[in-house]
Amino acid sequence: MGVVILLYVGINAVFVFAAPLSEMSGVMEVADLAAANLFGSFASRGVSFLVALSILGALNSLILIGPRIYYAMAQDGLFFQRVGSIHPRFKTPAASILLQSLWATVLILTGTFGQLLNYVTFVILLFSCLTGAAVFVIRHRFSERDRPFSMWGYPWIPLLFIGISLWIMGNVLVTKPLEALAGLGFVSLGIPVYFYWRRKLKGENYVQNRSAS
Repeated sequence: MGVVILLYVGINAVFVFAAPLSEMSGVMEVADLAAANLFGSFASRGVSFLVALSILGALNSLILIGPRIYYAMAQDGLFFQRVGSIHPRFKTPAASILLQSLWATVLILTGTFGQLLNYVTFVILLFSCLTGAAVFVIRHRFSERDRPFSMWGYPWIPLLFIGISLWIMGNVLVTKPLEALAGLGFVSLGIPVYFYWRRKLKGENYVQNRSAS
């Protein structure tokens, strides 16, 4: 974890050294800009290639994780039953993977990379902040449980993480208010959908129990 933090801070230090903040303002491809200032346009193209490879690696994890969330929701009765099916040959949540592919296609066709990034940044930071806050909640609710793994720097490290996340969220909200609120509003649409499926599930369980009795 410490190595990752050092690498992240080091890369950002190189960015600041290579390009003044005034040049980075409003620029999405900061790595390309820094590489061009340090080594020329050829290096910038090389960095773009490496960034593309990195994005493919991130997509690999998202393809693995995302569909299995929809699959688990369907298995719990909180989503369409078809999405909870398994491919008979490959033993993968094929219907869930197809659903995510279709939705990703819709997003690609309806917005640029920068627009989509602005929509999700605020929401991702919000859930990251809630994840950090959950550490305090869990430790309070289950204080009697054994903790085989200790959190270094507790409680200051998670508090620092939450504080920085809130600061970045505030900055996004000020600089990109429409995108931030649009992303938050879109995610909030899932709340009534969740309660709809939950109510439907309770109704189905009630009918099954009545039939069994």
